[in-house]
Amino acid sequence: MSSTCSDPAMAGFVAIVKNIMAIFQVIVPILLMISVALTIGKLVFSPDVDARDKNNGHRIILNKVIAAIVIFFLPYSLTMTINMVSSLVEDSSGSTGFSFVDCMRSANPSIFEWNPGG
Repeated sequence: MSSTCSDPAMAGFVAIVKNIMAIFQVIVPILLMISVALTIGKLVFSPDVDARDKNNGHRIILNKVIAAIVIFFLPYSLTMTINMVSSLVEDSSGSTGFSFVDCMRSANPSIFEWNPGG
């Protein structure tokens, strides 16, 4: 662990946040794509769907695809934003204080793993 995240409680919190973001980043887009597949199946195989419902279904599919893309890239955009803000703070103050991004990079989720052998 680096000096940016020397407090074990903070390192544990950041590791948990890192794991939750990774799970969220993978699972939610997969669930949205499954939902898109079910919506497409409903539109294709339902004989009583009129043109208005098909247009509404296309809009729903587009919204789900856009949501999946946004959710997948959300952690990257958050990291980029935090990097830009922290670099602006470091430039204006001249000091390098606590960096959440550095702490997140150095956080090791293995402190939460159970090791019965040692």
